[in-house]
Amino acid sequence: MNASTAPQIAVDFAALQAGFQLPLARPEFERLMQPFQAEIEAAMTATLKLAGQTPDAVSDVVFVGGSSLMDFITAASHRLLPAATVHRQSIFTSVVDGLALMSASEPALAAD
Repeated sequence: MNASTAPQIAVDFAALQAGFQLPLARPEFERLMQPFQAEIEAAMTATLKLAGQTPDAVSDVVFVGGSSLMDFITAASHRLLPAATVHRQSIFTSVVDGLALMSASEPALAAD
């Protein structure tokens, strides 16, 4: 599911059963994910609206693995948040890294 150009991917179901993977052709996977693309973009837009922010106000996007590694998530981020720098982080340090980015860009928030 990562951002590669491999013609086939392996969907990992290890949470259900150790070693259980399903091979899937990339075009088929992308077709199956299409309905979710619009939902992801709508959720990103709604989040900006709830936060009272414009897309250009977002300076950083931190991806931590999982579904954020899918190509359409990355593409939506670039499309909807053109000024943002994309960071691919370890899931175990992403919260700390995100807080560090936030505190560096918003000193007033760190004081609250």
